[in-house]
Parts: sequence; C-alpha cells; structure tokens
Amino acid sequence: MSDRDQNVPQMLRERMARQRRRARLLRYSLAVSFAAALVLTLVYGQWQLAAPATRTVLLHQDGSTLWMVDQSLRVSGQAAVRGAGIRLLAIKDGALTTGPAFDGAAGGLSALAENRLGITTDTRLLVFDTAAEGWPRLEVRNLGLNDTAANPVVARAGGQPWLCWVRGPEILVQPLEIADAEPQLLFKTRSAGARLQALEAGDSIWLAVREVRSGQVTVLSFRPRVEKPADAPPRTAVILEAPTPAMTAGQFSFALLEEAGKPAVPVLAYTRKDDTSARWQLAYFTRTEGSNEGQWQDVDGPPRETRPTTLNALNFVSLSGHGSTLTAVYSDGSRVKRAEATGLNTPAWGEATELALDPAASLA
Repeated sequence: MSDRDQNVPQMLRERMARQRRRARLLRYSLAVSFAAALVLTLVYGQWQLAAPATRTVLLHQDGSTLWMVDQSLRVSGQAAVRGAGIRLLAIKDGALTTGPAFDGAAGGLSALAENRLGITTDTRLLVFDTAAEGWPRLEVRNLGLNDTAANPVVARAGGQPWLCWVRGPEILVQPLEIADAEPQLLFKTRSAGARLQALEAGDSIWLAVREVRSGQVTVLSFRPRVEKPADAPPRTAVILEAPTPAMTAGQFSFALLEEAGKPAVPVLAYTRKDDTSARWQLAYFTRTEGSNEGQWQDVDGPPRETRPTTLNALNFVSLSGHGSTLTAVYSDGSRVKRAEATGLNTPAWGEATELALDPAASLA
C-alpha cells in the first residue's frame, strides 16, 4: 500500500480498488472484442473470395447462328453481386466460337440491326459488330436511366429497337433511337421491382415480367409505334394484348415458338419459388381454340443424366426459340449441354451435346 493510500479512509480505499478491477476487466474485454472482430473480418474476407461462381447464359437465335452470353457472377449474401465476367460466344453448324470477354453483369441479349448485337447492363447498352472478325465492341451507350433497379432490355419491333425498363412498379417502353420520345406505361406490377426478358416477333414484342417480391411471372405482347403530334414531342403508343395468367417462379427463362398461320407459343423454364429441390420445369402456354386465352401446361424438359443440385451456382436453364424449334442450354451436373426440341404443343427432345465452355470461375 502506498503512502498516499494510507491517508485515504478504508471504505474509500475499497471503493477505489473495485473501480481499478472493473477498469482492468473492461480493458481486457475491449482487447478480446477487438481481436475477435479482426478474426471475423479476416474469415469473412476469405469466405467472400471463395464465394461460388454462379453461371448464367443468355441466348439469341439469329438465323442459323445461336448467340450466347456466358456470364459468371460471384454472389455473396442474398443480393450482393460482384466480380461479374461476360464472354460472347456463337454456335453455328455445330461449331462453338469464342469471342471477347469483359467485365459487367448482362441483363439482355438482342439483335439491334443487321450485323449488330446488343447486350444490356444495368445502365448501358454494349453494341457489337458481328460481321467483323473477333466481333469488336463498337459502342458503349448510356441509356440515361441512372437506376440499378431499372433492369433494361432491348428488342426490335418492325425493324426498330425498343427499350423496356422498370421504374418502381411500372414497366415502361420507349424507342431506343428517339431519345426525346415520351415513354409509355406498358404494365404495372403489384409491388416495386421486376426482372424483364424481351423477345421480338415481327411487329410485336413479347415481354416476360417477373415481380421480385412475389415471384409472379406474367407474359404479355404489344405492338409499339411512335406518334408525332403537331407542335409536341414524339410519344410512344402501344397496342397491348391480354397478358397470360401469372405463374409463380424463382428463376426463369423465356422463349417464343412460331409457325406460319398459328399463334405464337410462349415457353417458360422456371424453378418453383421457395422450392428447395432446385428442379427446373418447362411450361408451354396453350390457348383455348378460337381465343387468346389459355393456360400454362407443364411438359418434359431437356434430357439430364444427373439430378439437379440445390446449389444455384451449378443449376441453370436458358431457352431460345427459332420457328417451331426450342433450344435449351442448361447445366447437367458440372457440365453444360445443349439440346433441341420440336413441336408447338409437346416438345420432342433430341440428343443433348456437351458444350466446351470455360469454367464459370475463370470468367469472374
């Protein structure tokens, strides 16, 4: 005991001793907490580096060429996406050709004009020259949306490209090449946020809309045009067909089958929302005779050798239609395969062939 403490009353000395012990305990607790936080931060960083590479494939059939965007995303958490890598490929006469790779997250793939292919990201449109060797990127166009939840897609109708995007619960459409044309409200979802897939069919555009919150997928078709009233900016007008009944889905891919003299047949590949089996299903929209109304009917999907995995990183199906032929590019275990089916009502699948794609992790 120091001389200073001897001059302090006993009761006060005991109180000071208790306070010193508490201060030491607090310092030890802070040191342990800091060390634990540092360890958890390092572990989380290593876990993010080891996050699985999720593969998705976008398809667009142009004549005898099947264009593909092979995309790898590293997903950490429910919605955090990072390290996205994209590669453009083509399949013609059974031969796979690999094109340029670049960073970004693609939302849509479409033909903009002859020998011009477009890939949409959250806010930009990338334009490629498919007639030149190596398919060089000609242009990176800012779509002027400034909203990462817009999920823009582009499709042609009547030879003109149209931009469709999301604004809250609204689905809007506008001509891509006429920047001052007023957009037109096309469809309204029950809650804000949706994912879009768009396809061209002559003078019409078919649009699949999946609501993020509910998972409901609605397919609709419309014929857009530009009106130019006197002394007023040009504006967008649409003739909207009745949408299909909504279907609840987790993931989905959309295609369209056509045959001369018959109505187009929408096709959906989808997983059930909140279904842990990770099983992809295939559905054709069958119309009531003499009517545009109808219902979704489940049909057989492409042939698989292995059961689907519950890991979404290893499980996907992408569709593309050309005439009455349906093409599916899909995962079968660790391999990626391509198969074709014919028929507007019941698909007759041919033999699947394996695609020699790079590992998904090599793109991200």
